[in-house]
Amino acid sequence: MRASTPRAAHQGMLCLTIIVAMAAGGIGCGSGSDGVPGGAVDTGPGTEDIAEADVTGDEVPEPPSDCAPEETWCPAGPWGTPDRFTALLAFAEDDLWLAGWTRPLLRWDGETLSALADVAGATHLNGIWGTDPSNVWVCGHGFVAHWDGDTWTEHETGFDGSLAGIWGSADGDVWAVGHNGTIIRFDGAAWTQTAMDENPQVAEYLSPQGIWGTAADDIWVVGNTGGASSPGFVYRWDGASWSRVQVPPAEGTAGGFGSVWGSGPDDIWVTGPGETDVGRERDGPTPTLHWDGAAWSVVAPGLDGRFSSVHGSGPDDVWLSGEGGAAHWDGQAWTIEEIPFGTGPVAAWAPDRAWMAGRDGALYEWDGSTWGLSVRPVPDVLAVGGTEDVIWLAGTYGTIAATTGDGWTVEQPGPGVDLQAVWIDGDGLPWVAGAGGTVLRQTPDGWEELGPGGEETLYGIWGSGIEDVWVVGGTAPRKQSASDPGEGVVLRWTGTAWEPADTPLAVTGFAVTGTGPDDVWIAGAQPDPIHWDGTTWSTVPLPGEAIPVNSFLRDVAVDPSGRVWVSGNSMDPDVEYWTGIIAWLEDGQWSVFETGRTNDVAGIWSDGVLAVGAGEGTEIWTGTGDTFGLEEVGEKCFNDVFGQPDGTVWVVGDEGAVFRGSL
Repeated sequence: MRASTPRAAHQGMLCLTIIVAMAAGGIGCGSGSDGVPGGAVDTGPGTEDIAEADVTGDEVPEPPSDCAPEETWCPAGPWGTPDRFTALLAFAEDDLWLAGWTRPLLRWDGETLSALADVAGATHLNGIWGTDPSNVWVCGHGFVAHWDGDTWTEHETGFDGSLAGIWGSADGDVWAVGHNGTIIRFDGAAWTQTAMDENPQVAEYLSPQGIWGTAADDIWVVGNTGGASSPGFVYRWDGASWSRVQVPPAEGTAGGFGSVWGSGPDDIWVTGPGETDVGRERDGPTPTLHWDGAAWSVVAPGLDGRFSSVHGSGPDDVWLSGEGGAAHWDGQAWTIEEIPFGTGPVAAWAPDRAWMAGRDGALYEWDGSTWGLSVRPVPDVLAVGGTEDVIWLAGTYGTIAATTGDGWTVEQPGPGVDLQAVWIDGDGLPWVAGAGGTVLRQTPDGWEELGPGGEETLYGIWGSGIEDVWVVGGTAPRKQSASDPGEGVVLRWTGTAWEPADTPLAVTGFAVTGTGPDDVWIAGAQPDPIHWDGTTWSTVPLPGEAIPVNSFLRDVAVDPSGRVWVSGNSMDPDVEYWTGIIAWLEDGQWSVFETGRTNDVAGIWSDGVLAVGAGEGTEIWTGTGDTFGLEEVGEKCFNDVFGQPDGTVWVVGDEGAVFRGSL
């Protein structure tokens, strides 16, 4: 944001509607990653000397576009839609294939992630198998295709349901598994379909999720019986028929199985959950089982057992991946590797080479001693600010990005927690705040950690100078703060220390702004903003008939004309109807605009004439206070809005959404 212009150094609360002056509250569609530091993970280069109009980091060119921001809202960020990886396949230490749901098939060569030739007809891929780069099979929803090194050929299988996994013993013996206990098999000429269980009433409730085998007469299928929390099953093919395998109950676990792998017929590993979603939250640990050729045993390697994938390069090199980390078996003992951002499918090539997919397109690579982050995840962009020369973004996974107009730099200089707010000081240098009481300040020598620490998340930051900086936050989550307003925190930086402020705000604070040391405004999970006049804090009530007691505010801003703007959400307790709101204070009187939509308005900004609000439902509101117009832009929820002196306006949101327009 412009250092000389008061502006709420806003959060990234909920995915809210963009309104010209204010954002409406409610249940947001983005909750953040809750990213935390941990484990032996190299997150890539940090920041070197960063000053205004001289940003450094990982360079990301801005994609070419024929969109004109003077006429419409144009995509302008360094990220595309995050890849959602569901299955990995390695052919060499520098040749990894990744199947997924965004760009269906990608290839990692050790340096670059690139899209392969379009898989004809594919939009969502769940499984991949092959013998070499010229013989690859993939499956998805009613879809199977084969790559011969030059061309993709889609196969008519006769099954139009969802296929969760694929495996083969040879090019002329390929198997795929789908819902309702369905198994389809390719014999080199045609596909045939059969049920996994002879009893149709049993097969109907079987949901296979993983398939793997040692040979054409030794194939294993795992899954669940109706959902991620339902009991798991294991079936085995002996070359003539399928039979259910009795496995021991894993006491204290929840859910079925999602992955199976082995190094041979006497070394089979099975783990959960029974879903293909990357990073799916679970209610409890999932079972991991091992077959030694004679008996099954229950394995409990750690991380609460929250594993979703198993793979290895041999009996003494087995990896489990799941919520927040991985576990490695060296033949004697388990080693736990805590990894931020969550993890999905895993693939191992050798003891010194393995890969693991994470949330939002992240890709980790194991070099024998450390998991490195080879491809950064696409963040939810929670805050935007800047000057007339530089735009700064902050978001989940500790992400900070900046542009001077010629491409972007992206970095993670801090601990990896979600960053919720941006403020630019009088020297044009950014301050960012976020989870765990984090505050990072850019200096000529790099990023400096100044945060007070603690369990609270800091959602807003603003200052009248570098010796008068305010942060607000609390314990409430970004979503559902109306039902859980949490406990608030308001702190003031004096240049040497953080001092608590005794304010009327007992609940979580979401935004702070002002015009000077004796004019500070705070909005939070309550109906009314509070104001500091240099001596006393006071509550400034909005009209009670427009803002019921159970309403809450998301953002606050003061424009150059002196008007105070707030945005949030209001609910009429009589009809239990939520509506986004924008309100402005002028000449001591509040005016309120109700959007008529249930979406929250999360961000607000005004140049003194027009106001822009951003929020859930891809909504952008623009108006003067008398009239507000609505535009629906993109596909993601918006979290914040900021305008530059030349009239350029930026709105940011979930899954890397960044749009640029003009007033």
